[in-house]
Amino acid sequence: GEFFNPPSEVKIMSDVVMVSDSRAKTLRFLAAADQVLSKASKMLANVDRPDCTGGYLAWTDSNGVPFIAGLMWGSMPADKAVKRQETALEKATRLALHNLHRTSYRSRNPKALVIIDGVEVLRPRWGGAIRAGADILSFSGFPEKWDEAAMFVLAIKLGWISRDDVFRH
Repeated sequence: GEFFNPPSEVKIMSDVVMVSDSRAKTLRFLAAADQVLSKASKMLANVDRPDCTGGYLAWTDSNGVPFIAGLMWGSMPADKAVKRQETALEKATRLALHNLHRTSYRSRNPKALVIIDGVEVLRPRWGGAIRAGADILSFSGFPEKWDEAAMFVLAIKLGWISRDDVFRH
């Protein structure tokens, strides 16, 4: 698969097994995620987006408590890695805070500002997280609508939502 397991990721992987329902569920999730993200990356390469080869995946409960806080998938420039990890978790956390929203796209704001040490800083809020049954799935690494579409496909593949559920979003 495309998942990396440097020492900092190994701890996350072992924690996931303890937090999620079962080791089998976690392994099934990771295998399905790898298949979906690999296919999306290949499709993007065919539409002149060969730069979409990696990102971060987050899987949380409905309150935004992570099972997987940021698992790196694929490859990406080092200068994008931290931002993509933060963005994947931010999307999931934001969706958890908006109980009536089914996707983080509903609360997107490309011009969002936050105040850090008294200074306004641009912190865009993007789509890419979805509710999937009792959980939230999020990805950051593709164009925002592709992030979200990949999470819908993953949730369907896992049987957490149906194809009909996608159109209710």
